[in-house]
Amino acid sequence: MKYLKTTLLVAMTMCTIGVASAWAALPEFSGEFPDGFKGASTSPKFEASGGAIVLECEKTEDVGTINSAKSLTFDILYLGCSAKVLGISVGKCTGLNDTTTGSILLKGTTTLGFELGTLIPVMVQSIGTLHYECGSTLVVVSGCMVGTITLAKSSTGEWLFKGSGGKQEFTDYTNDKGEMISCLLETSVNGGSAKEANLIWHEVLTFVKPVEVKD
Repeated sequence: MKYLKTTLLVAMTMCTIGVASAWAALPEFSGEFPDGFKGASTSPKFEASGGAIVLECEKTEDVGTINSAKSLTFDILYLGCSAKVLGISVGKCTGLNDTTTGSILLKGTTTLGFELGTLIPVMVQSIGTLHYECGSTLVVVSGCMVGTITLAKSSTGEWLFKGSGGKQEFTDYTNDKGEMISCLLETSVNGGSAKEANLIWHEVLTFVKPVEVKD
């Protein structure tokens, strides 16, 4: 019995050390950097809780660069965008710095973490603050989003974000210290209070050089 207890204690200790080591390593990109990429998707959709605003676009075209094992930057151009506020159409939506009606350019950075309670890698996109107009309606989007990533020593990969009714599928993740971090996307309309929002988006990526996510 003493041997069994000792064996179980060692196993539990090794498991704890293994998890801690994995957290310390943090998922990272593995390949030759910098590594540029292009991406495309169809029918991306933003939804704010309570139907405060629903933004639907025809497609995205984006470019980006993996600068290092821990750093990725991106420019995502949403095209053919229009919105409804509380179910009422407010027409085409255009970013404040965009010149083409219905186009919204989103810039940001990406880091990697773990899905909460697991050692499954996830991607965390931070977007800072984005402004766009739909007719006389001014919309401000800020915060970050957590999504899944498929990237296994290849020149192609996928990003996937899920959610509904203003709630993202993942709103928390684990960082490299094993800490739980909250990550929310928020939207305000015409200066009103911020509402939690979600993004539905499936992106197919093509890299200049093969890359993978190591955990």
